[in-house]
Amino acid sequence: KLSPLAMKQRTERGGGERAGNSRIHTGPDSQKSNGKGVTKQGAPFSKKGKKAKKPSIKHQIRGVERLLLRELPPDVKKQHEQRLAALKQGLQDNAVKEKEQKLSKKYHMVKFFERQKLSRMISQEERKLEGADKADKKKIEAHLKKLKEDLDYVVNFPRDRKFVSVLKTEGTEQIDAIKALIRQRKQEQAEKDRLEREREALGSEAEDEEEEAKGGLGQEDDFFEDADDDDHKPASKRGGG
Repeated sequence: KLSPLAMKQRTERGGGERAGNSRIHTGPDSQKSNGKGVTKQGAPFSKKGKKAKKPSIKHQIRGVERLLLRELPPDVKKQHEQRLAALKQGLQDNAVKEKEQKLSKKYHMVKFFERQKLSRMISQEERKLEGADKADKKKIEAHLKKLKEDLDYVVNFPRDRKFVSVLKTEGTEQIDAIKALIRQRKQEQAEKDRLEREREALGSEAEDEEEEAKGGLGQEDDFFEDADDDDHKPASKRGGG
């Protein structure tokens, strides 16, 4: 028989063990490794218990390049070469986007203040133009045209380049070169838009012609079906009574 002190100590030990066991999470959401790189539920995980990330584009490029070093059938090799080209283009596009985002964030406020200042200057010149005489009108119009070009320069400045202030930069060679680049890109975009509209128009015309052709075939089928019905009618009914 145990003494009261021994029974108390035994009770305390048993309560601590039960409390420790209650802290173990054994619910349906618990995920334990089975030593094979997957959880019991079958989801892939990393060493830290998180889901495995998708391989980066650079990692995929290296994998395809290693694969192309092997002896492959011509059609399989061509497919991998096309995939490699697409991955490299995607890597280049991502680099351009990252650069654009970085520069846009860096020069956002500078562009904002220059847009505001140029817009105010344009408004002032337009008010001057309303009450100007013929002698000053041409001068104001020339200045107004330059201000609008400068505003267009700020608004459409290439996002992949470091911003060059049109209000603070001395000398116009660099600014003129960027303005020419902006005009060129606008023309290229306008040409792309025109070609896209033409393709859409040709596609809609082709669909209309196809629908018309289907309608004509349907009418011919109805005509021949009516003729067949007439051939199967009794002679008295075909003659009208």
